Formats: sequence, C-alpha cells, structure tokens
Amino acid sequence: IVIGKGGRHIPRERALEHVFGYTIVNDVTARDLQKKDSQWTRAKGFDTFCPVGDVAEGKHDLGNLVVITRVNGEERQRANTKEMVFPISMLLSYVSHVMTLEPGDLVATGTPAGVGPLKDGDVVEIEIEGVPADDVVALHFHEPAGGAGRQWRRLDAAFVGVELGAVVALGPDDRAHGDRADREGR
Repeated sequence: IVIGKGGRHIPRERALEHVFGYTIVNDVTARDLQKKDSQWTRAKGFDTFCPVGDVAEGKHDLGNLVVITRVNGEERQRANTKEMVFPISMLLSYVSHVMTLEPGDLVATGTPAGVGPLKDGDVVEIEIEGVPADDVVALHFHEPAGGAGRQWRRLDAAFVGVELGAVVALGPDDRAHGDRADREGR
C-alpha cells in the first residue's frame, strides 16, 4: 500500500482515505541466513532484496485484489486480499498508532502460502490480476558462488530496488519508484 496522505492515530474507518495506491513488492528473504542469524537484517537486507513495482494510483477495491506469483512460469502463489487475516484498513490504522505515516510511505502487507527456495537463474513474476501486463514485475535471481552478492534484476526495465529498512518514499515529482531509481543510477 502506498500512502498518499500522512497521518498518525488514524481511525480504521478513515484509513483508506490515506491511500494513494498500491504496488507489488517482493520481500525477498535468504532463509539460510535467516536461520543462522538472530536478526533478519542480513537475510532481508541485500541491496536488491526488496524490488518494488510501479504504483497503481487511484481508488481500487483493496479488499478484493488477486495477487499471483510465478517462478519460471509455474504458479506458486495465488491469493485474494479478501483472504487476509486483517483488513487493510485495520493494518493501516494499527501502523499509524505506532508511527506517523507520511506521503509516499510503503506498507508491505505480507505474503500468502507458497514461498520456496530459488536457484541461480530463476525468474520470478508477480502480478496483481486486472493490472495491465506491462505492470507485471519480472525478476531474475542471480547467486554468485558462495552466496555473496545475491542479486535481483528487473527484466522489463531498469532495476528497481531499495534496501530493506530504508524509507520508501515518492518525491513530489515521482510517480513510480522506477523514475527515482533511474535518476539515482540504480
């Protein structure tokens, strides 16, 4: 979920008024490192481990979106946001009681069942059903020998990625993370 209007202590019934749009996020985790370390920083913190798609703006039924993930063309995940344990309005309200939400903030909402290991050369595609095919995020996974420097690269355009833990924010003239990433040379 991409925040459009900031706020703190947002009531659940007004939470969706703060939404600018939504996007696809692949919250990658190196499970082997996650198991080794007591913190998840390294397992989720490689420079390319949180690729973000383009932002779908406007009013959408966020409670009824089908998200599909394929690995090498094989469907691994298919779920509808109406199956989420907590509705998006409740999540946004909850988060806003912990921290101030600012325009451009990105709130990742989790993943359905179906995650699994990847190997060098795998291609992961994530789409939100009903969003034009041009907006599908297709990623190529590359793992050099020894696992150091694991990388994701977008296949359809310039690489888009942020380090986990960094604030993901759209500037006043940015409409999608790809625009900012291109300007910053990432």
